[in-house]
Amino acid sequence: IRGLATHHPGLAAVMLISMLSLIGLPPMVGFVGKIYLFGAAINAGHVALVVIAVLNSAISAVYYLRVAAACYFDPSAPDTRVIKSSGRRNAAMLAAVGSLIIGITAGWLAEATHSAAKGLQHGNAATQVRDDNEPPTNKAVQKGDVKKATKPG
Repeated sequence: IRGLATHHPGLAAVMLISMLSLIGLPPMVGFVGKIYLFGAAINAGHVALVVIAVLNSAISAVYYLRVAAACYFDPSAPDTRVIKSSGRRNAAMLAAVGSLIIGITAGWLAEATHSAAKGLQHGNAATQVRDDNEPPTNKAVQKGDVKKATKPG
């Protein structure tokens, strides 16, 4: 990892994005995850647990930043051998870009998930579409209307 930016700046950028996401800095997906996790814990009354988690995040940030710093500021070892693998490189870059995209669009994604969850709770027509071989089990069947349960409308 030392000196990665010298020989492979793209992979060093992927490493930096990954480390920043693990730290939980915006606009990374790790930030969004920590916000929702800490918010849910606070709403459940686990404030002490959140304080411990935030302190743990601060301590871990030191370690993550040391890895990122090694990529950019340390010289590479002279006996370092580079193994070319475009598949791994492309997968890492896709994950880093995905981390940014999900972090930026998190509000929209959360809204869509909440809407879908509400739809499942209230049993709207979109949730009643099912395979013809699957046994109907929703409220319409309990009332004796099998046709509505198996086909929308």
